[in-house]
Amino acid sequence: MWSSGSIVLDTNALLNLYRYSDETRGEFLLVLEKLRDRLWIPAQVGLEFQVHRLGVIDDQKAAFGQIAKALESTRSTFESKVREFKNHSTLDSEALLSQYGAAIDALAAELTRQEAAQPPHSDRGFPRDDIWESVTALFDGRVGKPYTETELAAVHNEGTSRYAKEVPPGYKDSSKGEPGKYGDLVLWKQLLDRSNEKQDAAIFVTADSKEDWWRVVKGQRLGPRAELVDEYFASSGKRIHFYSPEQFLRHAQSRVSVTVSARSLDEVEDVSSQADKTRATAERRLVDLQGMRASAKRVLDRTTGDGADRTVERLRMQILRSREQAFGERNKLVSQRNRLLFMQASQVHADSDQSEDSRLLLSHVTETGEDLDARLSELDQQLRRIDRHNKLENDNAERQVEILDNEIDDIVMLLAELGD
Repeated sequence: MWSSGSIVLDTNALLNLYRYSDETRGEFLLVLEKLRDRLWIPAQVGLEFQVHRLGVIDDQKAAFGQIAKALESTRSTFESKVREFKNHSTLDSEALLSQYGAAIDALAAELTRQEAAQPPHSDRGFPRDDIWESVTALFDGRVGKPYTETELAAVHNEGTSRYAKEVPPGYKDSSKGEPGKYGDLVLWKQLLDRSNEKQDAAIFVTADSKEDWWRVVKGQRLGPRAELVDEYFASSGKRIHFYSPEQFLRHAQSRVSVTVSARSLDEVEDVSSQADKTRATAERRLVDLQGMRASAKRVLDRTTGDGADRTVERLRMQILRSREQAFGERNKLVSQRNRLLFMQASQVHADSDQSEDSRLLLSHVTETGEDLDARLSELDQQLRRIDRHNKLENDNAERQVEILDNEIDDIVMLLAELGD
């Protein structure tokens, strides 16, 4: 296994180089250098590394600001609590504040020093990105051929079927948007293409610990998924062996005569573990957010366009019809009232009984008109309430969808920077 065959790294394993200390990174790169002739990565890994490395660099830089913010928050909390007891009989609050402030200042100064010592990176190599240059040199001529748009579409179509049946790898990424959720499957298919061409064994180094790569029992990884091993063997007639970055370093050092310190092995394991925890938390949050967005979108569809709530729409139409009917009746009453007023004005010499009948009829018409006016006013209020409720519900749903979309985008970006 170690004497021949390809050594393939996934995106996570390469991106983690930016998260290691100088010592650990140097030892990892030295091991890879000793195995240079056997290194290879699928085009998908090369693409993801180039796309996501800047995000990882930004995260490393952002850590300093987050720690500085935490220090100031701690200072504020401590000072506030001490000042609550400034009149304490034996407590020297000023001494405590002075000593604590000096300690925080010293930590802040050390943090600033470490931040200044961080090597600068940029997307064009100015200042230089030594990690990018090392990876580029190591894998020069050892990157697979990218898929065409037609080939990618075929893999994505296959992924729809595989994911529905939970066929590894990649189905754990189903909650992500397209085409990102197919990244692992594209990587795997490109690796199978090479295995079919070269007919050789492979060591696959992956920092991904999800169960669509590994057989996980009660939280413990018990080797790669059997389906993947079988699929690779069917393609090449040879075996594939899965290693985490820490396992790879531990086994590789004795084969390539490179000493890897226990500290470096621990750090590589810790980085992978922390990334796994962050990724798992982000993935759970992503699923929750997508559920919340679906609910908000249903509300939005219920209040707008063709998806508007039919019950509300029917009620609104009933009110409009009632309003139209009341208007018609009111217009008739207005015409009748006008005729009665004209008749009264014309009946100057009419007898008293006729005048009284006319007066009573006019009074009845007037009261009926007032009732209709009240009815129309009530119907108008009902319409306004319905429209106001719909608009409020619609506006709230729109804001909710927008907020959820932004958070979903942030988490998808975080998962991408973690290497999916």
